[in-house]
Amino acid sequence: MKTSRSISIATGLALSAAGLFMFEAPAHAWTAQLSSEVACNDATGEQEATFTLHNPEVETLTVVSADVFADGTTVAAGEDGHATATRSGDFTGTVTETVRVTWLSDGPMEFSATASFPGGCVSVTTTTPTTVEVSPSSVVRTPDTGDTSVATENASPVSVLGASLTRQTTSPRFTG
Repeated sequence: MKTSRSISIATGLALSAAGLFMFEAPAHAWTAQLSSEVACNDATGEQEATFTLHNPEVETLTVVSADVFADGTTVAAGEDGHATATRSGDFTGTVTETVRVTWLSDGPMEFSATASFPGGCVSVTTTTPTTVEVSPSSVVRTPDTGDTSVATENASPVSVLGASLTRQTTSPRFTG
């Protein structure tokens, strides 16, 4: 009987220990997502990579170290943080951002994303045509060169370059 009682106690202890592991809360793997998008800034002619750090967790994360994101940057639970890397318009290559983050309850963890810069970005300048109304007596065309100018009140004549003159019955007008 002593043997069967020892086996029963040992079995009971083993099942109790197994029960503790079976009903323990599962471990939570904290995560974040880091992505990048490259665009050409038409105003400056530079390429800009915007890195987005998404925090899907229930706690605010803090950036411990990074190249593009500033150390100490925080991203609230369920929110996105953004940082931008700028390169010249003709730069071709990649920039990899590795962000090391922590949460109050976990961390640190690292996440990486790579931005590919294609080059070929130039600034775009646009000109808007201007319409000016002038009186018939203020338009002067120089016969020998064909240049056109407009006499202005109390000022020197203004040259009209690359403009077309349109004669209307009420007054002449040019656009350029």
